[in-house]
Amino acid sequence: MHWMLLPLRRYADFKGRSRRREYWMFVLLVMAVVAAAGLAMIATAGSFASEREMQTRFTVWAGFALLPLIVPLIAVTVRRLHDLGLSGWWLLAFFVAGAIPMIDTLAALAQIIVMALPGRKADNRFGTDPKAPPA
Repeated sequence: MHWMLLPLRRYADFKGRSRRREYWMFVLLVMAVVAAAGLAMIATAGSFASEREMQTRFTVWAGFALLPLIVPLIAVTVRRLHDLGLSGWWLLAFFVAGAIPMIDTLAALAQIIVMALPGRKADNRFGTDPKAPPA
């Protein structure tokens, strides 16, 4: 639970580095919030006239549920990129590539692969190794 909430404590901290565990546990929390929003929508709405109506309502419910988590998600993603020795601007590159049809799936897969890579074991220009034992 500590790892899920750590990005909320570092709400808008775009400096430093974050471990894979911190990033992926926060992504798991975000997915749980989206699932809870979907369940709440179904519980309160009952039936839907069409699939389009259901998709629209889910987008609204999930959007409101994710609104307070957007800044911490961006911040932890930037810190995760820093742990790999990459600039936070790579997140913008993934976002732009994800908006281009026929490249979007490749961009999403590339981002998942990059986020799953182990971080640099030594200090880098973004800070000390988060896995290093305290001095």
